[in-house]
Amino acid sequence: MPPLAIRQLRDLMRYRFKLTNFMYSEKNRLQNSLTVSNIQLGNVISDTFGKSSMNIIEKLLKDPLDTSFDLESLIHGSMRKKLPELELAIDGFIAPEQAKKLKVIKQHYEDLMSSKADLEKIILSLAASYAEEINLILTVHGRTSDFNS
Repeated sequence: MPPLAIRQLRDLMRYRFKLTNFMYSEKNRLQNSLTVSNIQLGNVISDTFGKSSMNIIEKLLKDPLDTSFDLESLIHGSMRKKLPELELAIDGFIAPEQAKKLKVIKQHYEDLMSSKADLEKIILSLAASYAEEINLILTVHGRTSDFNS
């Protein structure tokens, strides 16, 4: 049986994995809710949870009936080249009930991100005594840190 510290780390890492899966589920749920409302950001933007996309979603959720806002002020960098496609992508209708659902999903995703970050601090503090072993494992070809996901 592994030492207590290893068992605790294993348990925390399993929980972190579950939080990560919950986050992916919420991302998919948000994307599906946008699709139901004919908001096709995923067809134009590679990361629906990126900065520009989240600015657009936030604006859409503030007033779902107002689609005549300045889109250019919400997007960053190379996204400006996609302005015409973005305008078409948000030409949908978010029903008030769907907007409420989207807000709940978005808030849950943010809460999960915060919980995962808190958990990672605990994991890193417990794993500090194993830094040499962790660095050795990371030198194995094809192996990356589990904190990438």
